[in-house]
Amino acid sequence: PILKGERNNYLAAMNSQVTSGVIKYFCPLQDNYLVGLFFKETNNYASHYILMSNEYFRKTFWQVKLYGNYPLSATDLESNIILATKDIIHVVNQKGKKIRESKREATPIQLSIGPDGLMYMICLATGIHTKTEGTYLRVMDKYGNVKWEHKLDTHIINQPPIISNNGMAYIIQNKKLEAFSKRKKVWEYTLSNKEKSQKATVLKNGNILISNGSQVLYLNKYGKPIWIYNGKKKDIFQTPPILDNKKRVIVATAHHIVVIK
Repeated sequence: PILKGERNNYLAAMNSQVTSGVIKYFCPLQDNYLVGLFFKETNNYASHYILMSNEYFRKTFWQVKLYGNYPLSATDLESNIILATKDIIHVVNQKGKKIRESKREATPIQLSIGPDGLMYMICLATGIHTKTEGTYLRVMDKYGNVKWEHKLDTHIINQPPIISNNGMAYIIQNKKLEAFSKRKKVWEYTLSNKEKSQKATVLKNGNILISNGSQVLYLNKYGKPIWIYNGKKKDIFQTPPILDNKKRVIVATAHHIVVIK
């Protein structure tokens, strides 16, 4: 998972040079190593660095300068770091070597790597087949080749695409959850709450948990509700629901952690 860092100033040291900036994303790796997306603005020009460091960024082992705005970060199945910027997708390995760079005209909004190893990116672009501008769910292989895409009706998406083990892509916004598979929208489920905090998690069996305002919904893989939990109306769930090893659902508001049996 990608943990978004607070926009506080950090220090990153490289070859005895100290550079101040803002850490925007963290990718926890093994042995307490971190990969961060580092933002620096000099003379009104924004630069992005991807760097590998030990815990608390006390020592930086390498950093790679990237160009392009709107950076999004993810890690693939080979533990390479994927950086999607405007019109360019960068791939950097754990040794700090840029191993691939794919050019594809698009402004990224959200990015996920599926269990199938494909990149699922929500972006502003011109459709490859439709030739119309809009917001697209674009699915690409590791070289940036587009496998399929589907035009969406909004660019306001609550979280990165959620990908099931069988390649179903779920897109959640503040009005509905949509399920896509190979260019087609399979089904959608309307969300009654108008809050923008809806989050979802797909389980191993293909069922979906959704936090929807003060509700938690449990849908089967066909988009049909199995059960609905109604919490206190004043409490708005902020996190994606998760399932623990005792098959309890855990979700949090701004003030409480709720466990649902």
